[in-house]
Amino acid sequence: MYMKKRGLFFLLITGLFLLLSACAPQPAEPVAPEPAPPPTAQPLSAIYVHGESALIYAHASYGRRELFPHLELWQGEEGPDFLWQEEEGINRGLLLWQIPPGEYSLRCGEDLLSVEEGLFLPEGYTITRNSRNLHWQFYRDAAGFLALRLEEVEQLPKDVYDILIDPGHGGIDPGASGNGLVEAEQNLMAAQYLAECFREMGLKVALSRHDAEIPGASWEEDNPYAEGARVDQVYRKHAKYLLSSHLNAGGGSGFQLYSSLYTDSSWAAAVQAELLASGWHGDENGLGWVEAALYKRGSEKRSLIPRDYYFIIRETGGYALSPYNYRLFRIDRHEELALGAEALLLEYIFLDHAGDAEYWKKNWRELVAAVAAGSAEYWQLEEEPGLIGPGSSQPFPEGYTVPSETDE
Repeated sequence: MYMKKRGLFFLLITGLFLLLSACAPQPAEPVAPEPAPPPTAQPLSAIYVHGESALIYAHASYGRRELFPHLELWQGEEGPDFLWQEEEGINRGLLLWQIPPGEYSLRCGEDLLSVEEGLFLPEGYTITRNSRNLHWQFYRDAAGFLALRLEEVEQLPKDVYDILIDPGHGGIDPGASGNGLVEAEQNLMAAQYLAECFREMGLKVALSRHDAEIPGASWEEDNPYAEGARVDQVYRKHAKYLLSSHLNAGGGSGFQLYSSLYTDSSWAAAVQAELLASGWHGDENGLGWVEAALYKRGSEKRSLIPRDYYFIIRETGGYALSPYNYRLFRIDRHEELALGAEALLLEYIFLDHAGDAEYWKKNWRELVAAVAAGSAEYWQLEEEPGLIGPGSSQPFPEGYTVPSETDE
């Protein structure tokens, strides 16, 4: 009897223990983390490079394209290394020479930039600064997003030049004349000396002609878009900058500087400052006057968008400036038009003005040297390529900001 009660008591205690165990809180089973959401993306439409300025376009409504309003360049996932905001002027895009060597992903806010397979992405070189250049390349990464690679090189390829100088006119076209001066001859003389000045600065320079004749003779004189002609040379020589050298006529006095409708006037203003400092003056009576001898002249032909009047500016700027005529003549080289040169057209004097002609004869070297000095200032040739950024003693250029803890 005692054993039965003891057994019953044991069963009761065991059952109570099991009941309490079942009611006790159980440790939570480990939950697998949710997979990270896929990155959001905006589709890339195109990349054009004007001079050393990369213009990165998004798709917009009605089949048009527009620049991304801001970009972030990332190395890894720790935060943006550079922040860029859109500015006025296609020469103020993403300035490739100011980005340190490395590999970057590009984002607009939180979005990566998706690249359609087969979309053409450009590559090229910055101009020579302190005997060094950067080779840059946009590419589609393994996940299908836009990336940028930059690496330092010590020498440019044989067919790549920093600057192309175009001595206006030549061949059967002598240009203007007056007071014992023939424009085509003076243009060549000034261009050759300007090339010497640039080479002393370490730049790799080409001229569109080296004597009185135009390469290709009459065919290229009649058609500047033909193979080997002056427009075609800009693309074949992969020049980042073009300076077209002229002397003027028509009743004015002083110098005139023409830049594209779509760039700001920084290059022209830097040259203007040096010309004025040399003792020369500007002319303010031409078509397209903006201010103080700076000009932007638009074409009078009907077009959906405003176009530059001078073909040497319009047709050499790549797709950023819609080079309509060159594209028609050279359809076989359409990909090369993704890269164009930033151009400056310079009229040194009015050679039909006796005072201008006399001043030129005595001071032309000083005027040409002033153009070289102003250009060097604009190109910031004294700076180290790819050393703008965190940890650098150099200030960030206009349009860039240093990322901080408060940046989102």
